[in-house]
Amino acid sequence: MENASATALELLKGELEFARSGGFKYCPRSPWCAPHNFNQYSACQSFPDIMRFRACEQCWLMQFIAPAYRREEIPCRFVQLTTTGVTVDSLCRYSTPMETEQTLLCWLHQRIHDLETGER
Repeated sequence: MENASATALELLKGELEFARSGGFKYCPRSPWCAPHNFNQYSACQSFPDIMRFRACEQCWLMQFIAPAYRREEIPCRFVQLTTTGVTVDSLCRYSTPMETEQTLLCWLHQRIHDLETGER
């Protein structure tokens, strides 16, 4: 496994553990709203300091974002989570917190499986 894939696998497993421990139920950056975005959690290179965003172009999540969305202000909102095109952004707009959490958990499990088996 190449270094970038190994790093992504380690970070995805960390996110999965974070989610399993209830992490997606609480948003440290915006505790008054439902959590919905990778940049609000430890997956973000700038976490927990919202005022010091690092260049998203260098983020490990960019490999999961379609090229058309990589120049968005917060590109991790456009990680495609399902084969039907559901993104973090669309979940935030149209789903319940429970649906969002379930979709993110499924996505994490699938990406971990893909990296462990060499699929993509």
